[in-house]
Amino acid sequence: MKRMMHINLAAGDTAPLVLLPGSPERAVKIASHFDDCEEKAYHREFRTFTGTLCGKPISVCSTGIGGPSMAIAVEELVQVGSSSFLRVGTCLSVSEDVGRGDLVLAQGAVRMEGVAEQYLPPEFPAVSDPLLLMKAEEALQGKVHIGNCITRSSYYTPFDGFSRPSGKRLKERWDEYVGGGAIVSDTDTAILYIVASSLGVRASSLLVATNPCNAKLPDIEDDPEDCEDILIAAALESAKRILDGKEN
Repeated sequence: MKRMMHINLAAGDTAPLVLLPGSPERAVKIASHFDDCEEKAYHREFRTFTGTLCGKPISVCSTGIGGPSMAIAVEELVQVGSSSFLRVGTCLSVSEDVGRGDLVLAQGAVRMEGVAEQYLPPEFPAVSDPLLLMKAEEALQGKVHIGNCITRSSYYTPFDGFSRPSGKRLKERWDEYVGGGAIVSDTDTAILYIVASSLGVRASSLLVATNPCNAKLPDIEDDPEDCEDILIAAALESAKRILDGKEN
């Protein structure tokens, strides 16, 4: 039984549907809500649990921060047999309509990063799987925004007014994306969508905004735990609806 180099999993260790939080700690919190679960591996940033939710198999695997680790996780999870992925992550609001603690389903993502170009050319759209998006929307009806996400490769630049040497060019692009209707930004969604498209599997992204629009740089005192609780509850409801479908 071949084990994957990074996630340290083998065929049979995961369910068809996998929830993908960034942090290993969030993976533990999500798994605590499963009917039963077993920790399958914890290697580097990748911590994985498999169990059941309402009697149906489900897994959760943390992916770390950003595109390279997200791509590794999805690549290797597909190799061990998983086929549907729901990102369970945090995001930065870039719209006055999205406040702290609001949920967002990313129907598409701006590819303001570099990893996705290793899979598909820049004109290929990064979009959610429609079935997963529909199921999550049904589960969260009335409690979620649906819109486009800017996926960036740098965490800090939006918080400091793009003061780095390339800031002027990046700020111009950023303003264009926001002007076009993007409502949040993260570091993972576009990569998830492009990798999933290239491998022929399903993926969607459920996010919670941990900052109000155009907020200052957060620090350790800006504890997102209350937002995380909102996110996890929404992810579990979405997963139940997905698992109720014939395809998962």
